[in-house]
Amino acid sequence: ATECMGILIAAVGREHSGNAIQETVPLALEGMNLDYAEVREYTFGYFSNLAEVMEGDFVPLLPTVVPLVIKSMLADDGMISNYDQPLGDTGPEIDLDSDSDDDEDNRGKLKSLSVRTAFLDEKASAAQCMGTLAETTVAGIGPYLNDCIET
Repeated sequence: ATECMGILIAAVGREHSGNAIQETVPLALEGMNLDYAEVREYTFGYFSNLAEVMEGDFVPLLPTVVPLVIKSMLADDGMISNYDQPLGDTGPEIDLDSDSDDDEDNRGKLKSLSVRTAFLDEKASAAQCMGTLAETTVAGIGPYLNDCIET
């Protein structure tokens, strides 16, 4: 429903959307706090549609939306690594952020890496949203470019 509202606002145009933007932004932001990748995915679609309609007027929302986008792009909670382990040995904790090869010897061989599809869809939607924000807010996205590049 969240992304649908963004599509409807884009379809009718800002001048005919009445108070829909002001009324739905807080609801969309509430949805970002839920533990549902699908809701976050569709909320990024909502923000993309809103940015296309509002263009430069979306800039005041950037301090709130951009950190949410970056957080989703950096999240790794949808990935599960399975390593060969001797029976009874749970092994050390897996640090997905580590670039060190030292942990490999302690964990055994990587058997599988599971990635939830919803997790990938959320990341794709977040990346698409960031692109739309950059395209539609032009100079407004400038202060956030370093954060975006570092991700």
